[in-house]
Amino acid sequence: MAIVLGLFVVVASVFLIGYPLIKKEEDVKSLDRSLDFDAEDSLERQKESVFTTLGEIEFDYRMKKLSEADYGRLKANYKKQAIIVLKAEEEELNTTNDSDLAQLERELELEIEQEIEKEVQKMAKEGNE
Repeated sequence: MAIVLGLFVVVASVFLIGYPLIKKEEDVKSLDRSLDFDAEDSLERQKESVFTTLGEIEFDYRMKKLSEADYGRLKANYKKQAIIVLKAEEEELNTTNDSDLAQLERELELEIEQEIEKEVQKMAKEGNE
């Protein structure tokens, strides 16, 4: 009975000491793998993912879960990805068709004219009273 209990204590000790070391390696690998995006992922989703992961990397480093080398490598990779996503987002915004802009301008001008007309009518009513 004492041998079984002693063996259990040894196995439990090895597990408790070794598990955090194994988990740390898994965390680094999972952060590395999450850099891949599908073509179907929206830019907003990619942007959210990249910036969330950058925050997690920073947090893990401050909590001493990442080595300085892993932190530097992961941060550099995700900063590059963030730049790519932000440039793609900016490019998408810049490719708005001129016709769309012209349509928006016409709609805005119409709304302004309607507001001016309402104010003129309101002032005319107040002047008649």
